Amino acid sequence: MKRVVYLFLSIIVVFSVACCSGSGGSKTVLVGIDTLADSRPDSALRLLAGMKRSMTSASEAERNYYRLLLVKARDKAYIRHTSDSVILSLVGYYEQDGDKRLLPVAYYYAGRVYRDLNDAVKALKYFQKAENSLAETGGSYSFEGKLHSQKGYLFIRQDLYSAALREFDKAYKYNVERKDTNGIIFCLRDKGEVYYTVKDYDKALQYFDKALLLAKAVNDKSRETSIYIYKANCYFKNGNVGTAKKYITIAKSRIDSLNAKAIYTNLARIFSKIGDEDSSAFYYSKLGEVNDVYAKREACLGLANYYSKYKRNSEKSIYYMNLFKAYSDSVQDMRATQVVADIDAKYNMKKNEERISFVMRQRDYVVVLSLAGLLVLLFLIYFMWRKKYRLTKGCDVEDVEKNKTQTSTFEPSNNDVDVSGQTYIRQIESGDSAEQALRMSDIFNKLTYKLAASKSVSDKEWAELRCVVDTYLNNFTRRITAMHSLSDFELKVCILIKLDFKIKEIAVLTCHTPIAVTAARRRLYGKFFGKSGSPSEFDDFIRSL
Repeated sequence: MKRVVYLFLSIIVVFSVACCSGSGGSKTVLVGIDTLADSRPDSALRLLAGMKRSMTSASEAERNYYRLLLVKARDKAYIRHTSDSVILSLVGYYEQDGDKRLLPVAYYYAGRVYRDLNDAVKALKYFQKAENSLAETGGSYSFEGKLHSQKGYLFIRQDLYSAALREFDKAYKYNVERKDTNGIIFCLRDKGEVYYTVKDYDKALQYFDKALLLAKAVNDKSRETSIYIYKANCYFKNGNVGTAKKYITIAKSRIDSLNAKAIYTNLARIFSKIGDEDSSAFYYSKLGEVNDVYAKREACLGLANYYSKYKRNSEKSIYYMNLFKAYSDSVQDMRATQVVADIDAKYNMKKNEERISFVMRQRDYVVVLSLAGLLVLLFLIYFMWRKKYRLTKGCDVEDVEKNKTQTSTFEPSNNDVDVSGQTYIRQIESGDSAEQALRMSDIFNKLTYKLAASKSVSDKEWAELRCVVDTYLNNFTRRITAMHSLSDFELKVCILIKLDFKIKEIAVLTCHTPIAVTAARRRLYGKFFGKSGSPSEFDDFIRSL
């Protein structure tokens, strides 16, 4: 029945393209293609290609709507975006002069473009702008549920699992309210993926089973296949290789370009587990042909182990291991965990920036804004001069500069830190040990209070803690950041481990989940030692410094 409806819609649009002329006619056709692109992007692309010549004489509004539909249809057809030039020009147009009802759409597809370009920070920025714009227009858009799901996918890639679940819950609520069965299937599957990633396989299987029932009810073979793959993953991780092989065999019979990566990965792992290394190597080779950096990294590691352990071919093993390291570096470059977390936390500030940007476009306030800008500039000049002057009385200038480049949010009030530092030095001189004096310090007492009250630690307090730790513990933070560059969150974790705080306590003080803290510790071990290690091994290393 759905195919008949889509065919009928396509015929109407084609007839409109053939018969309509003038700007009004073009706009009507484009609206029809917009609707068609949601369900039949390939057909929409063919119709848009047929309209290309007529767009040269169309109005500016119609030309830009046409370009936006091209971006949308390609995205819906899973054609990977390789450039941001078109979407940025469209965003600029709809921000300034275009139909404001299309601005959320432009923002959303800007986020999709940057996700394909592996720029998580910019992708999240535009998804948040789309969410803001939706609230301002008050309209209802078909991609609203997908918007929250896309944010969830970004958070999963950055190990921000609580934030991912939050977005998937929003998407699920949206799809339930609109009785969108396909959307509900996606949300159940996505929530299962989060629990699979954090190794809660039983809960993951509960969500996958619910999603599978719905997919079978609507006879959606594509969704069924993706869920079979996830179930195979869960059973494999739980040690049930036979059941995992059963599900992945079903999925293999429906393989396509979208699910090939997951199917080849599972088959390679399963055959390796049952001792059929040649079959495993075959599927690792197939996995390496998939145009995805994560797939290529997995394939190279598998082939390196295969040639090292089973073929005794050191030349090929070294070749694939070097490729694995190169792809691992590429994956690491794509990650921006702390920056994404900070952007998510500062969402309200972004909304204020957009309101300021709107005000600045109003012609009636040009003179007032110019004067205000001049005053702000003078204030900033004075502020920067004053800060530079005060730095000479507080922490070492070089230390502060290094702090700025390695931990993006520390801005200490140096007079307070300086007075505290002198007090602690006097305590040491009076005979107290460094550790005893540190635990008697004001900032340590503040942290203890904040922990008991479950309150957040301010940037000023983090900066004071860093200076005090360096005073007592032989420049601990300077020594560790000299070994490896660290994000703000990673440095905080290192400091709190050094001070013997528990994992749950670190999570409270850094405003993260214990899962995120554990993931950070495991990731830090890899940074410092270039190999996998447990979080507890990293703790022992930090305490030994």
